[in-house]
Amino acid sequence: MDVEQWSGVMLALLGRLRDRLCPDGLLLGHFKASLNLGAGFIYANTTGEDPLVRVSADLPLEAPHGLLKIALIAYELDSKSVQRALDEAMSAVFEQRGLRAEFQST
Repeated sequence: MDVEQWSGVMLALLGRLRDRLCPDGLLLGHFKASLNLGAGFIYANTTGEDPLVRVSADLPLEAPHGLLKIALIAYELDSKSVQRALDEAMSAVFEQRGLRAEFQST
């Protein structure tokens, strides 16, 4: 996949997760994700109130796989709800784009 395609994955993932976690105006303090593609990174972040997800990229032209790391600060949400929303967002975004993922949470 090229930089534009990987950036689209990050935008879709953060947007879907933000919408899933904040449907009733719950406060999502900060949400960020980094995607290590071996020779470069895509970094994206957003907040619950911010309607746009920002992406900055410094990548090779093509990258067949990557390592995604996600961190967030959420208020009034339990960890199981956050994990469920993350799993659902990743599954939907990855399936839509024909990607395969191996999940590992810490």
